Amino acid sequence: KRQGVVKSIGVSDYNISHLSATLEVATQPIDVHQVEWNPKTHDEAMLDFCKKHGIQLQAWSPLGGAAGSVLSEKVVKSAAGAHKVSAAQVVLKWA
Repeated sequence: KRQGVVKSIGVSDYNISHLSATLEVATQPIDVHQVEWNPKTHDEAMLDFCKKHGIQLQAWSPLGGAAGSVLSEKVVKSAAGAHKVSAAQVVLKWA
């Protein structure tokens, strides 16, 4: 960043202890952290940690990952019907 080679520094799939250790030695801030984030798989403690340290959390697999798709979940379909939008739109707005 200091040399103008990159605009942002990001990491992916770190846990809180990895982020803490990196922040202790980093000379530049972490700008973004990519994690699996969807209604079935998310970590509120990670979100709180990232907010506290000014790190933007970015979802990968917001429609469902290892735990399977969330698009057919009853609550998602119900919300989609109530708002006259697709299940994917509901989940992406949630993420």
